[in-house]
Amino acid sequence: MPKDLSGLYQAGAPPGAVEGGADYAAGNFEASSIPADTGALDYEFIDMMDAMRRSNVVTYAIDPRGEVSSKELMAECHPSPPFGDPCLAGSGGPEDWTSWVRQSQHGLEFTSEASGGFAITNTDDFTGGLDRIVEDLDHYYLLGFYPSDPEKKGFRPLEVRVNRPGVTVRFRHGYEVGPARESKPKNDDPLVELAAGVIEKRSVPIRLVAMPMPNPGVGAETNPMAVSREVRVDVAIEISSPVDRLRQADGTLADSVRYTVLAANLEDGKVAKQFTNTAEVSSATPVNAPPGAMVSYQLPVELSLLPGRYQIRAAALSDAIGDGGSVYLTLDVPDYRRAAVAMSALVLGYADGRRLPVTTGGAARSTLPFTPTLDREFRSGERLRVYFEVAALRTLSRIAVDVVDAAGKTVLTLQPPVPTDTRMAIGLPLSLDGLAPGEYTLRASAVGTSGRGSQELTFRVR
Repeated sequence: MPKDLSGLYQAGAPPGAVEGGADYAAGNFEASSIPADTGALDYEFIDMMDAMRRSNVVTYAIDPRGEVSSKELMAECHPSPPFGDPCLAGSGGPEDWTSWVRQSQHGLEFTSEASGGFAITNTDDFTGGLDRIVEDLDHYYLLGFYPSDPEKKGFRPLEVRVNRPGVTVRFRHGYEVGPARESKPKNDDPLVELAAGVIEKRSVPIRLVAMPMPNPGVGAETNPMAVSREVRVDVAIEISSPVDRLRQADGTLADSVRYTVLAANLEDGKVAKQFTNTAEVSSATPVNAPPGAMVSYQLPVELSLLPGRYQIRAAALSDAIGDGGSVYLTLDVPDYRRAAVAMSALVLGYADGRRLPVTTGGAARSTLPFTPTLDREFRSGERLRVYFEVAALRTLSRIAVDVVDAAGKTVLTLQPPVPTDTRMAIGLPLSLDGLAPGEYTLRASAVGTSGRGSQELTFRVR
């Protein structure tokens, strides 16, 4: 809108601060503090911002005009409208705050910033602007708090400060307290409530990894490249609990853990698959551990999902602790049928065997050849195992696993013999001998006449 919105969204500040204060923001037309030139459109803007704040909506705006120079601003002023031209200043040229274009651009900036986002205006660098938006969406903190006066109504300003210089903090600058809304929970199962929460709960620490694998399709006996539309997703859940809370009278550890894994399709928000089970955890012998020590164990789950983008949610309730935890992971499930060389996710494990106990708990299972580890930090000299699956249209000419350091230099290459089959499972030992502490990328690639495929993951050597 070609309208000056400066200060408008701060109208809910204490009286006397800006634009008439709380009366103005509340739509009290009879308050003497409201400026005489306030129009109905101002209240529409304020109501819009209030609706976004209530719904926790952050706005990012992009002005498709791109960069508009002062010379180009003149084009907006001709021909002059019959009711007077707000583009023109007394000197005969457009001013920043009187130009229709500039007011529209600043309006996008004010609206975005008031909701916690930002605007890309007066620039032709749309790629850089989109990169900024993606970067902003990928890095954020969700802060929660309880107000000291929950009964007080009206607008409440918010300020967020950090003790780190040189950073820009974007946040919602306030909220309006309205009447309490009573809502009946759709499901009173505490396990489902854990998995359906807006944020993860860490009363019981949980880690999660999900690894898509191509499933053989109809006719795979004669055509190894025949893959199913549904993708096998191997999920590993790692749960940690205090030893003291699990200890029994005889010194052994025991717990009954009810857990669920669900895959929510991010396209339509619906749960595509869910697996729920109960695992009985116990130690065969007494466990001697210092106070505060933790014990960890792993739960395997396998899901079949159609290609798409999902949020994998795992939640667990511990009988011994009397509480639970949850963890969420965003996962892209590829369409392996469209790939000339279909490669699964990379799986890491320890060469000397599993480090954690694994409970199967009835129907829970995994078709992986070894127990995966969720660790991504290892000691120099550690010996690992790498596993992945490949399906190709034609015979492959090369399969390689490279370890690349933070500078992009390949420091280790493993090159197994290429099987004659076009569908294969690759398992290799991986020694971290000689690797200096730092960040590394593990990259697996398969090359053939029909194309190539690759997968990678990052890890750290300490």
